[in-house]
Amino acid sequence: MTVIETLLGGTARVRAMRFFLQSPGKVVTSRELAQSAQISSRAAAHEIVFLKKAGLIKKGVRADEVTHGKRVRRKKIVGVVLAH
Repeated sequence: MTVIETLLGGTARVRAMRFFLQSPGKVVTSRELAQSAQISSRAAAHEIVFLKKAGLIKKGVRADEVTHGKRVRRKKIVGVVLAH
């Protein structure tokens, strides 16, 4: 571990914080954070709880379009986003 990882509480926390700081307007779920930051799903969920308590991130909502044949539906995704 580097000095920054030691000070901030581990590799998973540093990777999660880096992800949110590099993509400030992107709403992501715990699973998407785990995949993007290359950390486990459990670690991603833990870091989301910690970062919410710290005030770095907040709840966010986005709409994704899902196609079923010719029909296009909007699906509401609830996740987290960097707090401004």
